[in-house]
Amino acid sequence: MPHRHTVTQLPDDTFASAEGELTSREAEDIVAAAADLLRERAEIVLNSVADGIFCLDHEGRTIFVNEAGARMFGFSAREMIGRSQHQLVHHHYADGAEFPEEECPIYSSVREGITQRVGGDVFWRKDGTQVPVDYTSIPLKEARRVVGAVVTFRDVSVEQRAEQQQELLDSERAAREEAERARAALEASEERLRLAMSAGRMASWEWDIAGNSVHWSPEEEALYGLEPGTFEGTTEGYAARIHPEDRDAAFTTLQDAMARQAGTHSVTHRVVWPDGEIRWLESHGQFVYDGDGKPVRLVGVSMDVTERRSRQEQAGEMQQLLESAFESSPSAIAVTEGADHVLRWANARAREFMGERAQVGKPLRDVMPELGEQGFIELLDRVFRTGESFTADSVEMAWHSDASGELRHGRFNVVYQPVRDANGAITGVMSHSVACA
Repeated sequence: MPHRHTVTQLPDDTFASAEGELTSREAEDIVAAAADLLRERAEIVLNSVADGIFCLDHEGRTIFVNEAGARMFGFSAREMIGRSQHQLVHHHYADGAEFPEEECPIYSSVREGITQRVGGDVFWRKDGTQVPVDYTSIPLKEARRVVGAVVTFRDVSVEQRAEQQQELLDSERAAREEAERARAALEASEERLRLAMSAGRMASWEWDIAGNSVHWSPEEEALYGLEPGTFEGTTEGYAARIHPEDRDAAFTTLQDAMARQAGTHSVTHRVVWPDGEIRWLESHGQFVYDGDGKPVRLVGVSMDVTERRSRQEQAGEMQQLLESAFESSPSAIAVTEGADHVLRWANARAREFMGERAQVGKPLRDVMPELGEQGFIELLDRVFRTGESFTADSVEMAWHSDASGELRHGRFNVVYQPVRDANGAITGVMSHSVACA
C-alpha cells in the first residue's frame, strides 16, 4: 500500500520580508523544512526496498532500519533504534557459538572504515531463529572521519532451500545411477559366475539348517540325475541319494564340522542316479552362524569329479604297477620331492644302500650327508632348477655302510630325471643308479 507522508506547506510570503529580502531566521526555517522533506522522502525510498537496510552510528548502535529489515528480524523499528546492532541481531555464529563483537566484519566498517561484502552469514530474529543472509557494510564518513555504517542485507533462505533441494535431487539422481550401476555389475557378476560354474560343471545349493529345508539349483539337481524341480527339498531326500557306503561318513563329517563351529565344510562322496549310475560329487560349503554360535545356514557349490576320480584311480594303479616293477629292479631307484629333495619313495636296492637311514619324509642330505660332500646334492639341485636330466657313466661314489660303519666305494651309471605334475611343473627328481660291472 502507498506510504503516507507529510508535505510541509510554506506560506506564500515565506520568501519575502517586508523589505522583500529573506531574514536569517526565515532562511534557516526554509533549510530545515527542506532537510525534513528530503529525510522523509529518503525514508520512503528506503522503506520501499525489498532488501533490509540499517544504519549504525560510530558506536554500532542502530539509528535507522527500514521496514523490510525490521520485518525480517521480527522487531519493530522502535525496538531496534538506539540498541547495539551486534548484540541485537549478530550475536552468535550459525553453529550457535558466541560471535565476539571484535570479530564482526560490520564493526570493522564502523571502526576502521573498511567496506565488507559477506556471504553465507546469519542474523538472528527476535524469536531466536536464524536468517541466512548476504550483506554489504559500507562506512559513513564526514571529513575523513568514520561516523557510522550503512548495512544492506538480503534473506537468502529461499535460495539456500532451492540449492539444498537441487543438491538433494542431484544426490538422489546420483544414488539411482549408482544403484543402477551396482545392479548391472551384480547381474554381470552373476552371469560370469553362472558361466564359470557351467564351464566348471559346478552347481549351487543351500541348506536352511533351522528350517530343515534344502534348496538345489537346477544344475545341482542335474548332478544327481534329476529333472529340474523334482528334488523334494529335504535332508532326507539328499541322504537317500548318497551311496549307502558313503552316507554315514558324509553325515558324520557334517555333524563334526558343526560341532566344531567350522567356517567351511567339504565332502566327497558317491551318488546313485535314478537309473542306477554311480557318480562322484565334491561339495564345498560355508556356514552361517547366529549370535549364539548356532549354525543357521550352509551355502555351497558342488561339482562332478567322476572323471577325475577315475583318472586318480588309474594313476594309482599305474603307480602301484610301476612301484612293483621298480621294487624288484637291481638298480637303486629313489624319488625325492621339492627343492629340499625330501625322500618320498625308494626301492629295495636303494634302501639297501641307505640302510636304517632310509626314512621317507626326510631330506636326502640328512639321510645320506656323504652324498652332499661329493657334489651329488648339487646335481639334484640343478636338475630340479633347470628341468634338464643329468646322465653320467662310471661315476665313483662313496657311502657309509650301517652294518660295519665303514666307507664303501663303487662306480655307478647314474641318471637324474625331473618329475613333473599334470601341469608340467617340476615337483621332484627321480634318481636311477646302476652299479658298474
